[in-house]
Amino acid sequence: MNLSVLISCMHQKDASIIERSNIQTDVVIVNQCNEDKIEDFTFTNKFGKECHAHMIYTTERGLSKSRNLAIANAKTDICLICDDDEIFVDNYEEIILNAYAENKNASVITFKFNVTTSTYVNKKFWSEEKDISYLSALKISSQQISFRREAIIQNNIRFDVEIGSGASKAGGEEIIFLHNCLENKLNIRYVPQCIANVSYGVSQWAHYIYSKDYFVDFGYYVRRLHGRKFFAVPICAFFAVKKYSHYKNNFSFMTCLKLLYKGIFIKK
Repeated sequence: MNLSVLISCMHQKDASIIERSNIQTDVVIVNQCNEDKIEDFTFTNKFGKECHAHMIYTTERGLSKSRNLAIANAKTDICLICDDDEIFVDNYEEIILNAYAENKNASVITFKFNVTTSTYVNKKFWSEEKDISYLSALKISSQQISFRREAIIQNNIRFDVEIGSGASKAGGEEIIFLHNCLENKLNIRYVPQCIANVSYGVSQWAHYIYSKDYFVDFGYYVRRLHGRKFFAVPICAFFAVKKYSHYKNNFSFMTCLKLLYKGIFIKK
């Protein structure tokens, strides 16, 4: 088995993100910027191993589109999702490939990461290995996700291009991706080993959370996640009740509910 990291980033001037992220394996970089070109090159990691890099500069926008483009251009057996705010531990390749060797039935394996700073995100991880269900998938972040590329390609599973940064202010593209894996009977496993350090600053989502656009997009996300408006209505109502203390200074309960329902029934 071999592994490649799939990095989604924006406006990178060069490939220095490889060293900055401590990439020690093959890598596919999708750099959304203001030009269209492709660069292929090799680099030697700190252990003397030669690795291949495929860097795509594209004027296309949207995180899900970036992820899908990376999947389409990857060549390795195992792929690992990566954002531009994480630094991998030196032995991440060994950790991940060993996990797949020990979990031969798993098509997707999720890991943990260490949050080095957190003013916005309070991320918690399970302490024991477990299978991921529809419910537990809701707690998975994109940086935790690796997968057997063949299983994803054969089942035509992709990230939803109408969800995620650049398309929606509510996020959730990784949750829909995992639910699609489960719907296709793929086994998802969680292994509590740390593969990276992630430094959260002020998240881009902080500008959108509990705004009008956020509520509309969240309603649409819930509809996409569950597939039917019938299921989305009570879920959004529960969300409006549960999060009331967070938005009550800016919106009434009924205003929040109307915005959520607008998202459920919006036509795109």
